[in-house]
Amino acid sequence: MLREKLINGSLDIAFTLSFEIEGYSGMISNSIYRGNSIIIMDKSNPLSKRESILINDLKEEPFLAISRNESPNGFDRVINSCRRGGFTPKIEKQLPNIESILESVEAGMGVAIFDSNFKFSNNEDIKLFKIDDDYIDVIMTWKKENMNTGIPIFTNYLMEEIKN
Repeated sequence: MLREKLINGSLDIAFTLSFEIEGYSGMISNSIYRGNSIIIMDKSNPLSKRESILINDLKEEPFLAISRNESPNGFDRVINSCRRGGFTPKIEKQLPNIESILESVEAGMGVAIFDSNFKFSNNEDIKLFKIDDDYIDVIMTWKKENMNTGIPIFTNYLMEEIKN
């Protein structure tokens, strides 16, 4: 997994979602982009007819989530988002990757929470709802103790390009 490769030194820098490194000390990161979390559901779901929904509107819905083994922090993020909405989600299925979750949503098996950075290819079978007060950053991260001299050159250059 990406996170483990970064921590064990197999990778110098990783681009990932901010929650993936939560709880790991000794990491440095820069935010590249901030986006909202989004709720996705298939269009046959009665909630999909609404213009907007709140997270607590999903309290009776089955949830599809990334497997805790694959992304412990990603799984916990779904749980915590729902708890902030006043309920504990009914996890219908834990799946190994985002593609499997998306296919299961399309099949009407449940709803999911993604980040808005995920690109949906004009899929007319699903509906997206932005969660206004829930954000996820795409970050560039590296170990503080990594002595690779290319890291500051690369990270400084990239951050300057992003500013422009």
